[in-house]
Amino acid sequence: MKRLFLVTIFLVTLFLVACGGSKDSTGTIEVKVYNVESELVYSGEIDFQEDDSLIELLKEHEEIQMKGEDQSFGFYIIEMSGISAEDYENVFWNIKVNGEDSLVGISQLKLVDGDLIEFALISWE
Repeated sequence: MKRLFLVTIFLVTLFLVACGGSKDSTGTIEVKVYNVESELVYSGEIDFQEDDSLIELLKEHEEIQMKGEDQSFGFYIIEMSGISAEDYENVFWNIKVNGEDSLVGISQLKLVDGDLIEFALISWE
């Protein structure tokens, strides 16, 4: 009887440990970063959770390490993958989602499973 009780406790504990704390991803996006010469400098997939923001994911990403500042209109991207817009004249970080120019800034972009999000440092001249 005591043995059955211990086995039951062990199995319940094992079940709770296996189920608890698992952080399954809600979705995955593909991210590409291009430098001012249109050369691909980063390409990869990033998993996300329901409550994640694109800004925080890219700031914390080991290879992208996005930097920028909050402005009245939203977050302004200054640097991605070690490439700073401040090192060039008349450039900005353009954002495309699934091949189309984004109609909103990075602050308003929603994470959608399967999306391709591209960042390219381009000139406005």
